[in-house]
Amino acid sequence: MFLALVWACLVVACFAAQQGRPELTRALAMDARAVFSAGEGWRPFTALFLHANPEHLISNLPGG
Repeated sequence: MFLALVWACLVVACFAAQQGRPELTRALAMDARAVFSAGEGWRPFTALFLHANPEHLISNLPGG
């Protein structure tokens, strides 16, 4: 239960940061070309924390 709460808090904090700094979306979003051609292997992991809008965030929280 504790880890689920930590995960939810982390996702919400990332969403809040993303709202305040929209450039984070471009910098952290999943981009297969960047992963394979530029070696940006971190993108699949950081993309897990990005959410398009509050509805998307809320729908993903229970599954996390």
